[in-house]
Amino acid sequence: MVGKYQRTTQRQSWDVQSMQNAVQAVTNGQMGWLAASKQFNVPQATLRRRAQNRNKQVHGVQKGLGRFQQTFPVNLEKDIVAYVKKMENLFFGITTVELRRIVYEYAHINKIPNRFSKKSKMAGWDWLKGFRLRNPEVSLRIPEATSAARAFGFNREQVGKFFRCLSDVIKQHNIEPMNMYNMDESGLSSVQKPQKIFATRGKKQVGQLTSAERGSHTTVVCCMSASGTFIPPAIIFARKQFKAELFDEAPPGSLPLIHESGWMVGELFEKWIKHFVKHSHASPENKVLLILDGHASHKHVASLEYAKSNGVILLCLPPHCTHRIQPLDICFFGPLSTYYNQEVSKWLKNNPGRVVTTFQIAKLFSVAYGKAATISNAINGFKNSGISPWNPDIFSDDMFAPSEVTGERLQDGPVCIPSTSTITTGFDKTAGCASTISEPTTSKSVEHEILDNPPNKSIGPNITECLVRLEDISPVPVNASLQYNKNKRKTQSAEELTSTPYLEEAKRKKIEKDAREFRKSQRMAGTKRKIVISSKTVKSQKIEDSVLEETSDDDGNGLYFNPSVDEDDDAACIYCNELYSLSKPKDKWIRCQTCSKWSHTECAGVSFKIKMFTCELCH
Repeated sequence: MVGKYQRTTQRQSWDVQSMQNAVQAVTNGQMGWLAASKQFNVPQATLRRRAQNRNKQVHGVQKGLGRFQQTFPVNLEKDIVAYVKKMENLFFGITTVELRRIVYEYAHINKIPNRFSKKSKMAGWDWLKGFRLRNPEVSLRIPEATSAARAFGFNREQVGKFFRCLSDVIKQHNIEPMNMYNMDESGLSSVQKPQKIFATRGKKQVGQLTSAERGSHTTVVCCMSASGTFIPPAIIFARKQFKAELFDEAPPGSLPLIHESGWMVGELFEKWIKHFVKHSHASPENKVLLILDGHASHKHVASLEYAKSNGVILLCLPPHCTHRIQPLDICFFGPLSTYYNQEVSKWLKNNPGRVVTTFQIAKLFSVAYGKAATISNAINGFKNSGISPWNPDIFSDDMFAPSEVTGERLQDGPVCIPSTSTITTGFDKTAGCASTISEPTTSKSVEHEILDNPPNKSIGPNITECLVRLEDISPVPVNASLQYNKNKRKTQSAEELTSTPYLEEAKRKKIEKDAREFRKSQRMAGTKRKIVISSKTVKSQKIEDSVLEETSDDDGNGLYFNPSVDEDDDAACIYCNELYSLSKPKDKWIRCQTCSKWSHTECAGVSFKIKMFTCELCH
């Protein structure tokens, strides 16, 4: 095969750049043929042929030996490289088999002379090897799995809104870098991730000792500022009972926390906020900005109220963007994980026969934290995220490419969005966008269009442009129909959690949640307390017909009350304080005959069929 060919001569061993400089020097009259060949170390006869363009196989200063020539010219091969990079930026990378198949169709449809196999309809491995050698800017790599939420979540709107909120907070409260912090949680395991080691070549399996198959989970809470200072970390162990031995040799000033799940929850976040206020010296006169993600535990109402009263401004990051905007994720947690895995491996080597348990995690974490918590890591984290110094243009366009599922605008014309039923064949000047054919996107349909409309220029080995592009053969994925789902929950975004509107909304949601949990507990308890008033009492009460509604229950013709038809605009349950306008449509409400106040039938513990009801307050 050509891919395994070994050269036996030194012909055309000259450098392309040297030949180009020699041709330019002779053309400009700076020196003669002999002087140029000696100065630039190129053959004189070859220099004459290239300068006079007398080489029949190749043009210019490019190399070429024998009858086997490069399949695609340099400009077309650069188009292939650009297409590969574009698909990689969109998270739809091209594999080796896909590239070979696309290249075969590209050459066959555009009638470019090639030696590709017509049986397999793919380019050969020798072409792929030469392609990689000629274009070292692309390489074969194993991609990292990226969720669709993260790919589409990091978009210009979300990032732009965050930087606008950040700018407003910094200007309004005059926040300095020393008072700008970022906090986040990370998980530690007693089972380390093995690092690369030297092993015997060709051995089928290489092992590394770990403590167990699956390790115990421990959460650490880290916080650092834009000036390079660190708040002492917090360690959350998955336990119900506190044990002081777990925190032996932990980093100085660490906050010991326990929870049966081992994760951060609202109550623990309130303790950490107090710990943060203590070490950051935050106060209403010395306000501090704390940037964090939108985890539910960070929106604990009591924690938000305490932070606001002590001069801590909480700014929430946009969802699914922390891998690029959060300083801790950019420059701290990576080194911390590496150092921690090294310490676990070292401990197992120094203590043969023993395994790492939760009692050793604090000590091992302390050593790793001391190595990772450096001033340079903190400063670079805020700098590379564009937070401090403030730089909203720090992210390049290719980073937003996966989220921009829109059509391509051509020459300031209308947006043309290709679909699976159309293929672009050229640019229509009258319409202002690419003309399309109503055929499936296959190589046969593209080839049929070319045969019907042959190009004006003859396609040969020195072709400079092609009628069909790579995007026509293998279209770039485009979401042409973005439908709005009315039932979809509200999308989170960057916002100030300690602002008054957000706090009021958080309190309202907490009241609703408590009311739902109360009704659920009443329903689970199954206590039904029926309070019936005698008919004489009912007769003395004047009940308007507009307040009563007949039920459609099959078991009877009971009556219940509906606050929506009452004279009041809204009503609150006397037991759980939930407003009628915020309750579920299927909730049944009943009115007390004495005080005329409303309540859920579940909260009151009575059936909605009852005709006479008196609340416990009036009973």
